[in-house]
Amino acid sequence: MIPTTTPTLLDLLAPHPDWLWLLGIAAVGAWYSLGAWRASRAGLPWPAWRVACFGAALLLALLVTQTAVTRYTLLSMTLYMVRLMVLAELIPPLVILGLPPDA
Repeated sequence: MIPTTTPTLLDLLAPHPDWLWLLGIAAVGAWYSLGAWRASRAGLPWPAWRVACFGAALLLALLVTQTAVTRYTLLSMTLYMVRLMVLAELIPPLVILGLPPDA
């Protein structure tokens, strides 16, 4: 169903799960957590700022794929472009910054 009213911020941030995306994001988060845990057990450095960058990327991915903003992008070119720019221009650098130096 396509909404026909002007959304508020609460409307945009309401949960609207897309299970395939959610499963993929959860799998990537689990993979990263396992890597960080293994590195800490092996005594390898894994700075907190890297974890924060990767966590921010996952949080942004959740916000643009798991909220009701996905329904409103059919009506608003601005929302569509903001969502696209976050996915294409903001998340990838955060992911790269979050990876360990030898990855």
